[in-house]
Amino acid sequence: MCPCSPRASLTSWSSFFRAAVENRSLRNGHLLHDELVRCGEDSQASVTNSLIRMYAQLGSIEASKSVFVRHPNPDVCTWNILLYAYGLNGLYQDAYDVFKETSTRDIISWTSVICLLAQNGCGIEALHLFYRMKIEGFQPNKVTLVGALNACVTADSYIHGLAIHVSIMELGYDMDVVIGTGLIRMYGVYGRLHAARFIFDNMPRRDVITWNAIISEFVQAGDFNNAAFMFSMAPERNVASWNAMICAYLQVGNGKMALATFHQMVLMGQKPNEITFACVLTAFADSLSLEDGKRIHLDVAKLGFCNIEVENALISMYGKCEAIQEARSVFNQIQKPDIVSWTAMIVAFTDNDHGEDALSLFRDMQIKNVHVDEVVLFCCLDICAMLSFPSEGECINDTIIKLGLEDHDMVKTALIDMYGKCGKLDEAQNIFYKCPQSNLKTWNALMTALAHSVCVEKVLFLLLRMLQNNMEPNDVTFSCVLTAYNHAGWVDGINQFFLSMKHDHCTIYTEDHLLCMIDLLARAGQLEQAELLIQNFPFRHDEWLAWQSLLAACRTRDDVEYVLHIVSFVPVVNA
Repeated sequence: MCPCSPRASLTSWSSFFRAAVENRSLRNGHLLHDELVRCGEDSQASVTNSLIRMYAQLGSIEASKSVFVRHPNPDVCTWNILLYAYGLNGLYQDAYDVFKETSTRDIISWTSVICLLAQNGCGIEALHLFYRMKIEGFQPNKVTLVGALNACVTADSYIHGLAIHVSIMELGYDMDVVIGTGLIRMYGVYGRLHAARFIFDNMPRRDVITWNAIISEFVQAGDFNNAAFMFSMAPERNVASWNAMICAYLQVGNGKMALATFHQMVLMGQKPNEITFACVLTAFADSLSLEDGKRIHLDVAKLGFCNIEVENALISMYGKCEAIQEARSVFNQIQKPDIVSWTAMIVAFTDNDHGEDALSLFRDMQIKNVHVDEVVLFCCLDICAMLSFPSEGECINDTIIKLGLEDHDMVKTALIDMYGKCGKLDEAQNIFYKCPQSNLKTWNALMTALAHSVCVEKVLFLLLRMLQNNMEPNDVTFSCVLTAYNHAGWVDGINQFFLSMKHDHCTIYTEDHLLCMIDLLARAGQLEQAELLIQNFPFRHDEWLAWQSLLAACRTRDDVEYVLHIVSFVPVVNA
């Protein structure tokens, strides 16, 4: 039937609009609009509303606005559809501005904007609107209340959540399944699991979304036993239920159970989705099961689930499994890699000792104007440190300054480490002293650089400054000081400091601390004292290194009997 035939109705036009949306054809949408104008039917309010909605669903917000502006007398329904158009296209601030412009509002108008603001992290503004709506005499419906509960989460306001719970009970919605699910999530976010469980237990009816909500809140709180129990009790499960449990096992580092749950999911006939595959690939990466990972990759390709999240997980999985060529192949097939894709590939190169490839990829990011983040910069600086590429490190430092990230703790620490390992101590110290707000890792990075350059006085000065700033040294700090003493050959100093670690700082000696002491004592000819340390402090991993240090020092001692005594220990340790 021709749209302009006498029998054409709104239903006919609506079906044509739906067809254009289903086919994702903006061109057909424009043709239909032109036909409406030719027929003189574009002034009908109902048709105009449908046009605004159609353009919004096709992603053409400008066309939606153009249709709205031409409407002679937009009613509240038309205004609401314009709000819907902005919201659908992620323009929540524009929707809020339109809402403030019009005085033609109903409960749908208020609810739309409250939900949009809450979904986009503007919880305070959403709560402000919610209370203003009530003052103006509008009674919230179920959707409004769920939006308000979400606003309490994004606004980080538990008190407002309690107040809205009171409103829910006053309105008699507390037994509603949708509202109950919203309350479970709100209480779960604030760690009030007893309240969440109480609401769940007292709900007269629960759907699969409610079960998923209580399982997810237990998972988020780290209560995996209760999460597993609720999962086992759920009368119905969907893909979100299974995903919640797979993610739960991954959070506690139990890749085997995550994979077992995945296999059970498939056996039960539940079709995985993109989130499932992304989680499962993470599990394979952690368990270093390359063959299983490849099989999942084939399944992903067959089912057509190769979205960006899954592809990024594939890169990480192949990288952790030392299959760098496969990782690069996946990366090269991504049409529009995002920052996670680039980062995953650079991390894969870094972890597999392909430092120059990682730096080359970093240069590609800059050429293509891809925004780099702290993780990428950290990896590249680490590579420059390992390969001793100070000039490349200088270029990365220029990028850091342009991005304003020179005060970022992780980046600053990596810069100091890079300059230190490249022998540029002045630059390392300049970075440190430019930013007074440093964390322990930053202090340790500079102390490490100075220790390896035999700057004992500077290391001790930094330790004193650290203590004056009420910063407690850790095992790495003590290793730096011991290393400095060791490289300088200061036997008396290291002995005093070693005792001070125990008495003044209640330190439990690590194997690194002991190896440092043993190495210096042995090289200083104090072999008996070094041997006593080895025998009095049990080693778990590196005892053979301690005996080897002692054996190497024996070359300078003309005492065959003592050398044979030491040699007798080495085979036992190596056995």
